[in-house]
Amino acid sequence: MPAAYNSDYTDNPKGPRYLKYIAEELPLVMQSIFPISDRREDSFIGGLSMGAHGAMKIALLYPERYQAALIMSGAARHPDSIGEMGKMFKRMSKDPDAIPMPDMSAIYGDLADFADSRHNAYRQATENVLAKNSCRNSFSLAATRISRWTGADRAMRS
Repeated sequence: MPAAYNSDYTDNPKGPRYLKYIAEELPLVMQSIFPISDRREDSFIGGLSMGAHGAMKIALLYPERYQAALIMSGAARHPDSIGEMGKMFKRMSKDPDAIPMPDMSAIYGDLADFADSRHNAYRQATENVLAKNSCRNSFSLAATRISRWTGADRAMRS
């Protein structure tokens, strides 16, 4: 996953539109440069840590694009904790020695509305499952495709 600089892979209303860039624009650029399929059955997304959060979010928001998602050490923002997290980040931003943290309300808008927003991965996953449109949890499929793409499968057989 490309870096999104503490944006939570979200389109910031007053700043960069990382979600749109990574989910919509970057795949088109990559397909224009490399021989990459645009078919869902050929596509998966993955990430590590915050990139896993982005991969999960994008896979849930765009299930028609991805057959699988590889989430390694990822986490989702939970609506029950987003308000407290926002307060904590505001306190930390006043400490000159603290690591710079994003303003959650600048990213998500009114945090009271987070639970019903598209940024709530738990809600999005439930809706996708109910719609039977969910991105399949297929780590072995993703690993197989990665090994084929890198040629690692041929090296392991020889």
